[in-house]
Amino acid sequence: MLADVGLVDVPNGKRYAIAVIAKRPRHDPQAQTLIQTLSRLTYQHFSTK
Repeated sequence: MLADVGLVDVPNGKRYAIAVIAKRPRHDPQAQTLIQTLSRLTYQHFSTK
């Protein structure tokens, strides 16, 4: 498993919490890429509203 969690403040004054847990084979880098992609897309979504 690979996981990350955070509280994020965006420029428009909003704040959100994000938690992502990905099941992966041992040391598979795709889980890290997935977490980065989900984090980026979520930030873009909340910062444009």
